Amino acid sequence: MIKVNKNVIEVNKKKKEFEYNIRKYIQRNDKIFILLEIPMGINLTRKEIDNIICVNLDLDIIWIVKNIPLKQFPNMDNLPFEAIRITENNELRGVDFYGRNYCINQNSGELISFKVVK
Repeated sequence: MIKVNKNVIEVNKKKKEFEYNIRKYIQRNDKIFILLEIPMGINLTRKEIDNIICVNLDLDIIWIVKNIPLKQFPNMDNLPFEAIRITENNELRGVDFYGRNYCINQNSGELISFKVVK
């Protein structure tokens, strides 16, 4: 059973604390994809921009999303993700404030592709 209280996630009586509150999590088999809620009005660093984290059921970090511009768009500004979901095709998707919908590799956290949804 998974429990979340602000910035702490608990799985089978093990707890892991994050710097920011947990906005959403999705469990898929032995992985938990966690979206951290980034406060408005703060200076954004890699830590805030890379705000999707994958942990195993022991709460060990498997990966932190690599929110870097895709090769075809090297000058694109990055923003923290605002939402995550799993599609009908079993794709992990993250959406940022600009409405860019990224497909994220579930094993590595690398961005595969994106489309604009706004």
